[in-house]
Amino acid sequence: MNEDVRETLRRVGRASREARGRAAELAVEGALLLDVAEEVEDLMRKRGLRPAFPTCISIDTVAAHYSPTHDDSLRFRRGNVVKLDLGAHLDGWIADTAVTVEVGTRNWTPLIRASELALQTAIEAVRTGTPRARKSTLAAPSAAVVSPALRTTSASSSPRPNGRRARTATQPAA
Repeated sequence: MNEDVRETLRRVGRASREARGRAAELAVEGALLLDVAEEVEDLMRKRGLRPAFPTCISIDTVAAHYSPTHDDSLRFRRGNVVKLDLGAHLDGWIADTAVTVEVGTRNWTPLIRASELALQTAIEAVRTGTPRARKSTLAAPSAAVVSPALRTTSASSSPRPNGRRARTATQPAA
């Protein structure tokens, strides 16, 4: 990898990390999901980057890929477990990052810690010099960390002209 590409990836990674941190700070009781998505995407633009995909803010039983629409009135509630998934890109080089947080409680701490452990295990598995066979065997067990009662799926949808996805069938109403 040449140094220009490496520096682009670092720049995109730093901005994505900053946007992820900002999204986590904004996930508070009463805040609109749409306001959070727009603020973190604006932060990327201020850094000279573009969102790699619409910011995903999935709550409770929605496993992933919910993006608020332009007229979305859904707000965070106390006790929500929130999955924030976002990324930035520059010249086609993408940084994708995610974090799970909870709103105003510590009810989801074991789930959040399990997610962090699974991520750390995955990062260790893909370090330079790790044989491919070892990498593939480490990936499978992480799915078993989550209780079957918490496993759900969400319908995927294509982005609308404004770049926001339609509400998924499993997303709770406002």
